[in-house]
Amino acid sequence: MDYNDMKGIKVGDWVESIYVKGYFKVSDIKQSYRGEKDMGFILL
Repeated sequence: MDYNDMKGIKVGDWVESIYVKGYFKVSDIKQSYRGEKDMGFILL
């Protein structure tokens, strides 16, 4: 997945995790930064 292109993912969608086995419902989407560099998105 390109972390800077959400490919239509929105709050309420179910997504598959690449870090933890299973599917998870997206409850919020936040912009992610490290220092001043844009790191993509965090799905909560």
